[in-house]
Amino acid sequence: MINATFLSTSGVYNSSSARAGIPFTPLLVDDFSAQPDGTIYDIWNNRSVYASDQPSASGRSLKLTLLPNTQANLTASSCGVSSHSYGGRSVLPANVPIGKSIWVSWKRFIPANFTYGYCYGGADNAAAVACSQNGDGNDWLKDLVLAPTNGTSRIYIQPFMRRRNSVQALGNRIITEVGPHYNDALSVKYPLGEWFTHQVQVYVHDTAAGFVREWINGDLVNSVTGGNVTSGNSIREFGIGDYWNGVPYTDGTASLSQWVKELIIATDMDGYGAPTGVDSGGRTYIDPLTTVASLT
Repeated sequence: MINATFLSTSGVYNSSSARAGIPFTPLLVDDFSAQPDGTIYDIWNNRSVYASDQPSASGRSLKLTLLPNTQANLTASSCGVSSHSYGGRSVLPANVPIGKSIWVSWKRFIPANFTYGYCYGGADNAAAVACSQNGDGNDWLKDLVLAPTNGTSRIYIQPFMRRRNSVQALGNRIITEVGPHYNDALSVKYPLGEWFTHQVQVYVHDTAAGFVREWINGDLVNSVTGGNVTSGNSIREFGIGDYWNGVPYTDGTASLSQWVKELIIATDMDGYGAPTGVDSGGRTYIDPLTTVASLT
């Protein structure tokens, strides 16, 4: 991992430090300001770059840009440049094992006209094959992701989307592919056209004791219980969208970019510290007012 700050007991936050009183010792923080514009973020796809072109960001942030398909590009003669690539995953500085929690908080800016559709679904399989694409579109976009150390059964936060429709629809799913266990919050959608805080907690477990919670701007909007890793496993990676089922679709008027800043990751593993915020229901979380600067 590059361009981020890793903190541990050998680092700067302990009771004897001049920084005593810091709310908690995070696992990782990154304000996405360290690298020049256009620098690719970590190992994410080459359209996930540092950028200063979001006016309300007040500086540099991480910009994720899609390669879409369009209604006009659905024949073998004009396949376009669409791709499954969307965001990516990064390795954590330490694996989070069974019996411990991980909290991941980001501030995100998603334009009001950002595309929330997929191009190829079951009705387009022939066109997908002709264009060397996968006709695997479904109604849930793989957005926030946490991935295990072993295997490919991941944890996803998934907004609802529709085939050949770029407008975001109501609906939010948390799914743990171990099981699988999932819950649909059908009245939830992401705030658009403004910065919002998006946060997820995973209590890592291979039994029914496990759970995943999701907050938007400090409000708990969805949760699911059940095992989220296999026996002896742990959480190793975090990210935004490791790919986009059915390839992204736009009618030509939708935005293809979103922005992210203020990444804070916490854990209650030894050597770090669980966040000290508490939501309205008494649940531990990263208070949305917490900033990277306040932890560094």
